[in-house]
Amino acid sequence: TWIFTVLLACFAFACCRFGICTTLMTLMKMMRKMTMPRPMYETPKDLHREQEILQRICTAWNCEAQKLPISYKLDYAICKAGDISGFVEIKHRHTNWGSFPDIMLSLSKFTAASLLYEVTRKPCLFVVGTDDGQVHWCHLHHGDPTLELRFGGRTTNTRDQADIEPVYHIPNHLFAKLHD
Repeated sequence: TWIFTVLLACFAFACCRFGICTTLMTLMKMMRKMTMPRPMYETPKDLHREQEILQRICTAWNCEAQKLPISYKLDYAICKAGDISGFVEIKHRHTNWGSFPDIMLSLSKFTAASLLYEVTRKPCLFVVGTDDGQVHWCHLHHGDPTLELRFGGRTTNTRDQADIEPVYHIPNHLFAKLHD
């Protein structure tokens, strides 16, 4: 895509000399927005928390984890004896467990988990760590019709328009506590 951007810039420069600059500059801005990916907001501290939760999972379940490419949408493949036995999405929530009646997860992540399950028949788990040190998990591949689907997400300190999206509200009672 960088070649396309350079070519477009050269074309825009040439067209500016013929008086159609404003239109092309608008077109360039639109193209840049379409070709540039959304910024990653994960901080080193976020990644450290994720690693701590992952280590607890691997210890409790006697498994190893392999980081998945971003295109898979979930964080890790869980492996035992070299074989993939499941997939996990890990989140840390800045609250104590039980402070809210449910935990939100984007429809996009839920859909990716459902698709992975349909194709592989391997469990897809949502693992949540909280500020009080607890870790809970639930299955994502069950199509539970009682889950509430609403617009939500990061409504406080919104960083960009993609922070507000369809999210499932997964009730706390569907989670099991990790015993490590």
